[in-house]
Amino acid sequence: MAEQKLVSSEMLEKAQTAAESAAAACTSARESTKQARASLDAARAVLDKTVMKAPFDGVVLDVTTELGEWISPAPPGVFIPPVIDVIDPAALYVSAPIDEADVAKLHLGLPVRITMDAFRGKSFPGTLTYTASYVETKQEQNRTLDVEATFDAGNLPANLLPGLSADLEIILAARDNALRIPTYALLEGNRVLVVQGGKLVPRDVTPGLRNWEFTEITGGLSEGDAVVVSLDRPEVKAGAKIKVTDEAKPPEPAAAP
Repeated sequence: MAEQKLVSSEMLEKAQTAAESAAAACTSARESTKQARASLDAARAVLDKTVMKAPFDGVVLDVTTELGEWISPAPPGVFIPPVIDVIDPAALYVSAPIDEADVAKLHLGLPVRITMDAFRGKSFPGTLTYTASYVETKQEQNRTLDVEATFDAGNLPANLLPGLSADLEIILAARDNALRIPTYALLEGNRVLVVQGGKLVPRDVTPGLRNWEFTEITGGLSEGDAVVVSLDRPEVKAGAKIKVTDEAKPPEPAAAP
């Protein structure tokens, strides 16, 4: 229109000035938007630092900080005790030291049997899931290897709490229908006391697999042999006369003639 002289030069200048002002206002608005977004990102970053998120679902065990205190990440190479302890009740495991003499027998995946004083008379199956890469050499202690075992999936007690003492029995092998005796009935030198002819007679036996409770006998005994288990009594010794009054109870030595 200006080229065709349909509008005055004054109107053209006003229109150009208005367009430039509008463009400047748009540019200013864009910059303000960027600043607002930057401020929002900064506020979100500050907010994120006020919230602590656990990497897994769990239960808070302990909080060592107080309301109003500031906490910050530990600097590289500097250990700072955790301010919140969190556990996953579904991921409990048992840690135990194993004597170095048994290290060569271990490998991951072995079945284990877990017992705890808190649940007497019960045992829980598990699996060996970790063995340390070195042997501990602490003073006044045998060299030991740290191992860990997890509970097999199943109905674990609701009050199975972290920190309970436990015994870990690693099952290296198993036998079905084995002839066995209580482990405490085995004397030094692989001998037992059996009832024979009204007397206690020592007998050499060949032990097989064993654990804390039972020892497999592969030779020297037959099913039905009466083996003495009350070895803590001083009168129970080889040659003592004996009278079996109740097979459900340990035999008692008879009075010497």
